[in-house]
Order: sequence, then C-alpha cells, then structure tokens
Amino acid sequence: MKKIITALVLLLCLSGCTEQIMDLIDPPAETPEVTEEPVQEPVEEKESASINPDEVTEYDRRAVTSLINRDLKNKYGKGMYYTVYADDVNFTKKNGKITATGNYTYYDNGNLTLPFEYIFIDQNTEYELVSADIGKEFAAQETSAPTVDDLSGRAPNRTYDFNASSSITVSASHSGNGTLLIKVVDPSGKTVKEVFNQSGDFDSTVTVDLEPGSYQLWVVCNDGYWSIRYSSV
Repeated sequence: MKKIITALVLLLCLSGCTEQIMDLIDPPAETPEVTEEPVQEPVEEKESASINPDEVTEYDRRAVTSLINRDLKNKYGKGMYYTVYADDVNFTKKNGKITATGNYTYYDNGNLTLPFEYIFIDQNTEYELVSADIGKEFAAQETSAPTVDDLSGRAPNRTYDFNASSSITVSASHSGNGTLLIKVVDPSGKTVKEVFNQSGDFDSTVTVDLEPGSYQLWVVCNDGYWSIRYSSV
C-alpha cells in the first residue's frame, strides 16, 4: 500500500513539474502580416535652365573676358597690350545681353590706357559679339607685316632628329624682331618641308605631311626669342 501511495505522489510531482515547465515556454510568436508598400515611381527632375538672362554668372565673366583679350590680341598683336582680367571688368546683363566695360593698356611709344565697351549676346556657353568699342580707331594703328629675312643659307641654331610615318606637328612661338625659320630636312640636308618662316611676334601650330622615314627639324633664328614643341606620327 505504501508503494502505491509513493508511486501516486511521484506521478503527481512529475505531472506538476511538467505543467510548470510548459508554463515557462513562450508560445510561438505570431507571424506579422506583411503589407507591401506601394512602389513610388521616380520623379524626373526638370533640367534647370543654364542661361540666366539677367544674372552675370562666373562662367559669363571668364568667357567674356577671354573673348575681349582675344579681340585685343587680334587688333594689336601679342605682347602689345596688357592682359585684361575679369576682376577689373564691370559686367551687366539684361535679357541675355552682356555689357562689359573697363580699361585696357597697350604699348604705343609708351603705355596708353583707353576705355572699352563690349556687348555680347549669351547663347548658352556661346557668345555672339554685338559691338566692340575700344576707344580708338584701329585703322590708324595698322602697320605693315614685318619683313621676313632670307635665312635659307644660314646654319641651324638647333637640330632635332625624329622619325615620322605620316606627319609632324610643330608649335612655335617667337617674340621680338627678326625671323624664325623652321624646316624639315632629309638625311642629306635637303629641305623637305618648310614649317615656319615668320617674323615678329607669333604663337601658332602647324602640321605637315611627310613620307615615312627619318628626318631632322632645323631651327634658324636671327633675332628675338623663340621656343618650339613638336610631335611626329
């Protein structure tokens, strides 16, 4: 009888423990219902206008100043005027029309300072010249082209060896009086192509076609300062 009672007590204890253990186990979490959010279509950004019809942009200032310097160089020649800087120019803009005023200095038996007024139409990174007033009639300043000296019989100041399969490109600058002659010669010293034969101030680039072979570039200068860069292909 005692064995039966003991067995029943043990069974009840085990049953109670089981219930307590079951109470400590968390019930499985409910899976949340996933709600799909509506996909938003990308919003196209409207391209902003690059032209400011009544506002002078930094691009306007730099571009117009460069055009002014180019015009003065064409009229007076390189080295005959002082470079104009954007910070020294007054700019106004109305309905896409840019007016640039200021002063420039050029050499005419001494330094002479004159006012200028340029008007351009802004065409979105391109500028159309409407008028240019440089405070002086340019016709009175026109001079004849410098006389080119005959340097054909002179020995070269410098020679450069190069090979070419189709052409050579030469960038040359010269300042001061005198003439700069640059030519391509073959191994025997015979002139193949004359690249430059120019006097006075200039800065330009020329490409000449050549047959495949070995050549020399001859540089002859009788006065002034010069520099060259070249590349062959």
